[in-house]
Amino acid sequence: MPDIDYGSVWEDMAMKTGSLISPKLFRDFMMQPLNRVTKALNERGIEITMVDSDGNVDELIPLWLEANVNLIYPLEVAADCDALEYRSRFGKEALLMGDVDKRVLRDGCSKAQIEREVVSKVPELVEAGGFSPMVDHAVPPDVPFENFRYYVDLIQDICTSR
Repeated sequence: MPDIDYGSVWEDMAMKTGSLISPKLFRDFMMQPLNRVTKALNERGIEITMVDSDGNVDELIPLWLEANVNLIYPLEVAADCDALEYRSRFGKEALLMGDVDKRVLRDGCSKAQIEREVVSKVPELVEAGGFSPMVDHAVPPDVPFENFRYYVDLIQDICTSR
């Protein structure tokens, strides 16, 4: 058993509307170095390699999976990332983290809005497995503690009832 649970790469390679690098350039310049990293991790028993990339990562996910990067984070809702769609397209080959819209936690948002966001996807994704529910990036400073606490309690209730 390795002492390390997972490897992590940080490749902010996308913006709100799509990737910042074409799939061809990714393949030409990034695939081989990334494969070397994931191969070294896998040879040491580390089976999970996470990529942290903001933005819409739709066209990058297949390339990351090909390079044996299998945990995608943060799945930004504002960039049209959709964990339910990714689960459908990639199965459990893609481990997913994030996908809860941080904007619904802001000051002025209701518990009903928070619940609607969480319940619309988290139970199904948790049930399917390979998904860690969390806000789709850092929690903004304008999130009241009461809203954050409500969100955490909802997530906890969903995850412990499975």
